[in-house]
Amino acid sequence: MEAAKPSLTIAPRRSLAERLSLTRIDGVMLGAALGLIAFSVFTLATSTRSEIAGRPLFFVERQSLYAVAGIALMIALSRIDYTRLRELRLTIYAAMVGSIALVLLVGTAVRGSNRWIDLPFFQFEPSELAKVLLCVSLAAFVYERVRRPFGLRQTVGFLALGLAPAGLVFLQPDLGTGIVLVAIALAILFVAGIPWQHFAAIGAAVVLMGASAYAVGSAAGVQFLHGYQQDRLTAFLHPSDDPSDASYQVNQAVIAVGSGEEVGRGDDATQTELLFLPERHTDFIYAVIG
Repeated sequence: MEAAKPSLTIAPRRSLAERLSLTRIDGVMLGAALGLIAFSVFTLATSTRSEIAGRPLFFVERQSLYAVAGIALMIALSRIDYTRLRELRLTIYAAMVGSIALVLLVGTAVRGSNRWIDLPFFQFEPSELAKVLLCVSLAAFVYERVRRPFGLRQTVGFLALGLAPAGLVFLQPDLGTGIVLVAIALAILFVAGIPWQHFAAIGAAVVLMGASAYAVGSAAGVQFLHGYQQDRLTAFLHPSDDPSDASYQVNQAVIAVGSGEEVGRGDDATQTELLFLPERHTDFIYAVIG
């Protein structure tokens, strides 16, 4: 008796109106995004009034515009089948590496680092976008191989793909973002199931080569880290040694959070109102809230 052939069910093709419908938006995620935006705009409105003379709402207006653009982009991306991005992995990776490399050629230097490209209405920082693009492109590369055993050769190749953009970011120099990209690459490889023996072998080789390069470079007078980068890595060990320079930021942040206690100080927040905290609207926004 001939076995019955399994039937194939083809999902009906959705109309354009269905694809553009907002009813499929995750309400919890959208609500969380709107809540974070509202809180951030409120925080900026109360903490950056004296940042730019004559424009007390400069950062509020800018953040609100970014919020509208971000929500629109979120909705647009939610309409896209993300699995199709695998087909664009080479293009995405090349665009990411190319934009970071372009910064080294035409980037704008701010406080000693070339991280931004000047565009007509805003400054574009490719290394920030690279955090997302590296996740997409490297995950797509690994996915094509994930059903087959990983050899050490493949592991090294994937690791090189992940560390290449991080190396370019280190050259800007941007130590913090470079470390984040390294962590992203390692996390993707770990989730993909790379054998721990490969990680151990590569880690040992990196440590050995790094130690050898540092020893040879130090003997030749080569400086691997800028002075301010060394200070950032070690200042937390002795925050009171140089409170006006290397430890200034961390000390002001601790004072701000400590004086705010549980409920904050409102308009009497001296560290914010008297402009003691650096980069109040970005790096030290947590201390501002405290």
